[in-house]
Amino acid sequence: MQNWFLLFLMILALYCAVGVASPTGVNSSWLISAARSGDVKLTRFWLAMGAIPNFKTTLGRSAIVAALPAYNSSAKQDERKEIIKLLVSKGATLTKLDSTG
Repeated sequence: MQNWFLLFLMILALYCAVGVASPTGVNSSWLISAARSGDVKLTRFWLAMGAIPNFKTTLGRSAIVAALPAYNSSAKQDERKEIIKLLVSKGATLTKLDSTG
Protein backbone atom coordinates (compact mmCIF):
# COMPACT_ATOMS: atom_id res chain seq x y z
CA MET A 1 0.00 0.00 0.00
CA GLN A 2 2.83 2.39 0.81
CA ASN A 3 4.33 1.74 -2.64
CA TRP A 4 1.11 2.94 -4.27
CA PHE A 5 1.24 6.15 -2.28
CA LEU A 6 4.86 6.77 -3.31
CA LEU A 7 3.94 6.08 -6.93
CA PHE A 8 1.05 8.53 -6.63
CA LEU A 9 3.39 11.21 -5.25
CA MET A 10 5.90 10.64 -8.06
CA ILE A 11 3.21 10.90 -10.72
CA LEU A 12 1.81 13.98 -9.04
CA ALA A 13 5.29 15.55 -8.89
CA LEU A 14 5.78 14.86 -12.60
CA TYR A 15 2.34 16.30 -13.33
CA CYS A 16 3.22 19.49 -11.49
CA ALA A 17 6.75 19.71 -12.89
CA VAL A 18 5.58 19.84 -16.50
CA GLY A 19 3.52 22.91 -15.76
CA VAL A 20 0.07 21.38 -15.92
CA ALA A 21 -0.77 22.60 -12.44
CA SER A 22 -0.03 26.22 -11.63
CA PRO A 23 1.58 26.96 -8.29
CA THR A 24 -0.99 29.62 -7.56
CA GLY A 25 -3.85 27.17 -7.80
CA VAL A 26 -3.62 23.43 -7.47
CA ASN A 27 -0.32 23.14 -5.56
CA SER A 28 -1.31 25.84 -3.10
CA SER A 29 -4.73 24.34 -2.44
CA TRP A 30 -3.07 21.02 -1.66
CA LEU A 31 -0.65 22.86 0.63
CA ILE A 32 -3.60 24.16 2.63
CA SER A 33 -5.03 20.63 2.89
CA ALA A 34 -1.69 19.23 4.05
CA ALA A 35 -1.33 21.95 6.68
CA ARG A 36 -4.89 21.39 7.91
CA SER A 37 -4.29 17.64 8.26
CA GLY A 38 -1.08 18.22 10.23
CA ASP A 39 1.09 16.37 7.71
CA VAL A 40 4.54 17.95 7.96
CA LYS A 41 6.10 15.85 5.17
CA LEU A 42 3.32 16.63 2.73
CA THR A 43 3.46 20.32 3.65
CA ARG A 44 7.19 20.30 2.83
CA PHE A 45 6.46 18.46 -0.42
CA TRP A 46 3.94 21.03 -1.65
CA LEU A 47 6.23 23.90 -0.72
CA ALA A 48 9.01 22.20 -2.68
CA MET A 49 6.61 21.85 -5.62
CA GLY A 50 6.16 25.62 -5.69
CA ALA A 51 3.04 26.16 -3.64
CA ILE A 52 2.67 29.74 -2.45
CA PRO A 53 2.66 29.96 1.37
CA ASN A 54 0.36 33.01 1.40
CA PHE A 55 -2.17 31.65 -1.11
CA LYS A 56 -5.71 32.09 0.22
CA THR A 57 -8.95 30.31 -0.55
CA THR A 58 -12.08 32.23 -1.49
CA LEU A 59 -12.82 32.44 2.25
CA GLY A 60 -9.42 34.01 2.80
CA ARG A 61 -7.90 30.99 4.54
CA SER A 62 -4.23 30.31 4.05
CA ALA A 63 -2.10 27.30 4.96
CA ILE A 64 -0.97 28.96 8.17
CA VAL A 65 -4.59 29.49 9.23
CA ALA A 66 -5.41 25.89 8.31
CA ALA A 67 -2.64 24.71 10.66
CA LEU A 68 -4.13 26.54 13.66
CA PRO A 69 -5.95 24.47 16.31
CA ALA A 70 -9.35 25.97 15.45
CA TYR A 71 -9.17 24.40 11.97
CA ASN A 72 -7.01 21.44 12.90
CA SER A 73 -8.08 19.89 16.18
CA SER A 74 -6.98 16.35 15.30
CA ALA A 75 -3.31 17.12 14.58
CA LYS A 76 -0.80 17.02 17.39
CA GLN A 77 0.43 20.33 18.79
CA ASP A 78 4.04 19.58 17.79
CA GLU A 79 2.97 18.94 14.19
CA ARG A 80 1.04 22.20 14.06
CA LYS A 81 3.99 24.13 15.48
CA GLU A 82 6.40 22.59 12.99
CA ILE A 83 4.10 23.36 10.06
CA ILE A 84 3.61 26.96 11.18
CA LYS A 85 7.38 27.43 11.60
CA LEU A 86 7.98 25.91 8.17
CA LEU A 87 5.39 28.15 6.51
CA VAL A 88 6.77 31.28 8.19
CA SER A 89 10.30 30.33 7.09
CA LYS A 90 8.98 30.16 3.52
CA GLY A 91 7.40 33.61 3.74
CA ALA A 92 3.90 33.04 5.13
CA THR A 93 2.56 36.06 6.97
CA LEU A 94 0.35 36.36 10.01
CA THR A 95 -1.16 39.76 9.27
CA LYS A 96 -4.74 38.66 8.61
CA LEU A 97 -6.10 35.27 9.52
CA ASP A 98 -9.11 34.92 7.20
CA SER A 99 -12.21 36.74 6.02
CA THR A 100 -13.93 36.07 9.34
CA GLY A 101 -11.16 37.78 11.33
